[in-house]
Amino acid sequence: MKRTLYIIVLYFATALFLFSCDGWKWDKDRDFYGMWQMTEWRDKSSGDVLKTQADGLYYCFQLGVMKFQNSNFIGSYYLSRYTHSHDSLRLDDIVEYPVDTIIQPTGLTEKFGTPANGRYHIDHLSDSHMILSTDESILTFRRY
Repeated sequence: MKRTLYIIVLYFATALFLFSCDGWKWDKDRDFYGMWQMTEWRDKSSGDVLKTQADGLYYCFQLGVMKFQNSNFIGSYYLSRYTHSHDSLRLDDIVEYPVDTIIQPTGLTEKFGTPANGRYHIDHLSDSHMILSTDESILTFRRY
């Protein structure tokens, strides 16, 4: 009887542990998670560098939400849900905080290099470096 009770408690504890954790969410986009500092923003057509690491632009990823942040301007930031497939990253509507205004990806093209259609192509993604490209530009990041 004690052995049966022990096995039931063990199964219950294991099931509780497995089903209460959201660890499976981390596995889906674990390469993106964290803060990425933009080291270079290059125009595709001219090859000119538009922004560098000194401009303080950051992309942060966590649980399907992407945050755009500029360290040189304290105050507002932008959040968007994203969808990651094999070689692309797609943004939904972007919300500006703290004013809670919904804007389109074109609203951040000048500030953060977001593509007008909300789709990035993932050229390279590793533990420490990421390169995203759009029709207009190439964005290079380092994990911060």
